[in-house]
Amino acid sequence: MLAEKSIVADMIRSGETLMLSGTEEMLTGLPNGNWVGGTSSYFMNEDGGQKNTDKIFVMSLPADIKLKEVKFYDSEHLADISKESPDNGFTYLLMPFGTKAHLDYAEKAPFFPGQFTKITIGWVAGVSLEDLGKKTTKVFNGQNGQISETDALAMHCSLPDNKYAMISTINIYEADKKATIVFPNSGFEVGNCFINGEPTNIVKYMKENNIDTKYPIVSNFKFGSALSKKLDTSGYTSFTEYPHVPDHGGNFVNVSFASIKDDKAQLYAPIFKDVKYYFAKPADYLTEFNKNLTAASDELAFSYSCILNYVNSNLEGKITKGMYGPFTFGEIAYQLLNQTLVYLDIKTKGSH
Repeated sequence: MLAEKSIVADMIRSGETLMLSGTEEMLTGLPNGNWVGGTSSYFMNEDGGQKNTDKIFVMSLPADIKLKEVKFYDSEHLADISKESPDNGFTYLLMPFGTKAHLDYAEKAPFFPGQFTKITIGWVAGVSLEDLGKKTTKVFNGQNGQISETDALAMHCSLPDNKYAMISTINIYEADKKATIVFPNSGFEVGNCFINGEPTNIVKYMKENNIDTKYPIVSNFKFGSALSKKLDTSGYTSFTEYPHVPDHGGNFVNVSFASIKDDKAQLYAPIFKDVKYYFAKPADYLTEFNKNLTAASDELAFSYSCILNYVNSNLEGKITKGMYGPFTFGEIAYQLLNQTLVYLDIKTKGSH
């Protein structure tokens, strides 16, 4: 919910454990307590999608979820996040946009040891779109008042023995299999590639075929044995494939376009070489969202969605019923995602 700063301050003083999002001005000066926060100016509230710079979006942890630790991680220690996450619980992870920590996590997280054995969920902080490149994004450790525009911030939380956490993603996009794209190198910038086996430039191909950059490229490649065989010399331990998470429930994984200059396209997430990608089919967000919404339990902890969903699908004033939270500059569900909605569901063992 969106709340006045004074109300949020009272909630903190009362001892609640909170996950906050709002502008830097709204988050600065809150009292110390059990909270973390990231900068954002866009939210899906119960009364619809909106830009809001004078309130704070509040997500409160249920009482039986215990806060174990709040800790910053610089880019050199990102692999420690899942190691230090509770065995039965989850880690709520925030990181500033465009930083080394953000880029390193995006590119390397799938190859961290044990990355898919723990629950890591979170988002990338943002700013008002007109301030992109002018203002830095920030994350806030409410326990001690520290603020960072460089490091990732993790809130490690544990669950009682009879509960477990599950990440779900909603991705409305499907692959147009007419064009199979393979890139010769991994990274956040693409140009030359192979499309249907023929060498070409992806920007040139998109212009010639009137492909709209508001739709991502997608892949349903499963991170697992095939990828670890290719990248076992990367310095990160290869991992076993855990079928309940790496394919995101069978959904495609999106890679969104940030900008195009000359014959190069900048991306919001990295592509991986030798993996098959496809252009996404155009889709209406609200129609497909409602079609793909899976049943969440009564103990839905929190959710958030990509800023590109808000902008490209004109979500101002429109409602994604039951799924409220900040619009982000990237979603984290074990790894970095784009143009998805992500939520954490707390379930009781043995229930259906």
